[in-house]
Amino acid sequence: MCGPLAFGMLAHRSKNAMGLLPEVIFYNLGRLVSYSFLGLIIGIVGGVISLGGFQRGLSIFLGVLLLIVAVFSLNLDVLIGKQRHIQSLYKYISSKLQSFVKMGKSVPSIQAGVINGLLPCGLVYVALMAAVTLSNVWGTIGFMTFFGLGTFPAMIVVVLLPKFLNIKYRLILQKLYPVFIGLTGIYLIYRGIMSKLPMQLNFIDALHHPIMCH
Repeated sequence: MCGPLAFGMLAHRSKNAMGLLPEVIFYNLGRLVSYSFLGLIIGIVGGVISLGGFQRGLSIFLGVLLLIVAVFSLNLDVLIGKQRHIQSLYKYISSKLQSFVKMGKSVPSIQAGVINGLLPCGLVYVALMAAVTLSNVWGTIGFMTFFGLGTFPAMIVVVLLPKFLNIKYRLILQKLYPVFIGLTGIYLIYRGIMSKLPMQLNFIDALHHPIMCH
């Protein structure tokens, strides 16, 4: 979803790839700011869940949910997009982006990227689900920041080399999408189960140096 928007927003700002590169970088930095901010918010929520003792159960629940989405090839964007509040948010952000497109170069690329980063997106939902199971704010901010950095190459290719992503590559990406969701689901289930085990230093030391009977 973000790729076509970025292309529509930036493609007309320069006739060559080198001239467009700074715009693309600033645009993606704007998205990174939004993802880090979402990491901050979700970190606060995750901290409350952790204090309430629901973190392990939530991790398993979200993992099972993502596995169901992956196995049955459900469209996460459509499922969550049916929610009234999400629809309102999507319409508001879309209208902002459309107004930016009409305003052209007068809108800084980084500002457009910040707005784009708040647009509801399936992959962002998955990342937030994984991040909320972490127990500290810095961890969630770091998680979402690295998630944003991981999307940089694809977003740069979409804008600078749109012909590279032909139908063949798009079909490959569509097939990899449920695999990614499924692996994330497995990780969350594993994390929820393993977090039940004590991981203090003395426990690990006891495993490596068991008491022997003489």
